[in-house]
Amino acid sequence: MQAGRRYSFLVIGVAAAACLAFAAVNTTVDPFRVTPMGWSAKSLEPYRDLSSQIRTGKAGLIRSGEWQVGLFGSSRVDNAWNPDAAGWKGKRAVNLGASGGFIYETIGIARYFLAREKPELLVIGIDPGDMSNPNDTRPKSDYYSSPFAETDTLNREIRYVAGLSTFEASIETLNRARQEKLAEYTPHGLRLRPEVAKSRSQMKFIRDQLRSEREDGRGGVDPEKSKLLREFLKECAGGSFQVVLIVHPVHALGLASSKDRGNPQVPFEATRRFLLDLTEEMNPLRPGGFVRYMDFCNFHPANCELLPADKRGLERMKHWNDLGHYDVELGESVLGQALGWESHHPEWQGHGWEIKRNNIEAYLAFIREGYGRYLEGPAAVDVAWKESVLAGHQP
Repeated sequence: MQAGRRYSFLVIGVAAAACLAFAAVNTTVDPFRVTPMGWSAKSLEPYRDLSSQIRTGKAGLIRSGEWQVGLFGSSRVDNAWNPDAAGWKGKRAVNLGASGGFIYETIGIARYFLAREKPELLVIGIDPGDMSNPNDTRPKSDYYSSPFAETDTLNREIRYVAGLSTFEASIETLNRARQEKLAEYTPHGLRLRPEVAKSRSQMKFIRDQLRSEREDGRGGVDPEKSKLLREFLKECAGGSFQVVLIVHPVHALGLASSKDRGNPQVPFEATRRFLLDLTEEMNPLRPGGFVRYMDFCNFHPANCELLPADKRGLERMKHWNDLGHYDVELGESVLGQALGWESHHPEWQGHGWEIKRNNIEAYLAFIREGYGRYLEGPAAVDVAWKESVLAGHQP
């Protein structure tokens, strides 16, 4: 019996020692920034990566800093909205975009942020097409295993301190530091995309994208998503910060169809009218108003870059990673036009419009006219190629 007790104490002691060792390493390295301690190693900041647990890492950014500006949305935000852009002029901005996450996740992350920060500004990206379908991405991502879910809190917090998976992430962080290999994510949450931008054919990715994503933009607004956004903005009305809603640009080819030649349609018109109505409904809730709606989803030349002539090789468009994701340089222009920064690209002026009641019809006409020019101009070759891909005539 005494031998059995000694064995039990030994096992318990070894387990406790392992937990203490894991806790010491995990809280020192803090690979996801979720357990910021006075002794956490600041020198490891450039090597802490979010790639394996994006939502957990973005929650860690909120926990580990004091932020004046929060940037929210999907991978379009994650990959293109630079929290360290010169236009912020020293304001502490954090990129909280989450790859694969749309409005349900965006609002959940923004609420988590507001419960812990006192910001000056929220910039919220709206993906064209998101508001017109009922798709909820939370069960398909790591959202419910992250702090954003605000469930199973005790077990999750113990795992962050003494868990084996966190310890493995700590070792990976230490290895990156030893090799001086920077993390894929910057310390303020911008994702750099080497796997798309450097290592594979852009055109192969676009072909696959065309076959899997077929959004024509002509649906109505999903009632649950519209209710969610309305309720969130009502909550924001009680704060002192500003909100800017930005409908993202997408590449014109993703929206284009030759059947519209001669009668170009306005994609996502219902979403645009809903956002205008919502803005007008919300602003009277706070003296002076607090929310603006900017729209970049149109056929401005910035969205109409021609595909590479060699559609099988490794040539690339300059400012588009694919038909849905623009690069950091164009992203800085989007933020700059929305927020009044100095422009370094005069050719991109007029890309984004602040939508109000007195210009909504002019903006829709601008979209129709631009679409018509796109279908009749040099891009007609790209549209024909796209339709050949969709018809199965391209490998």
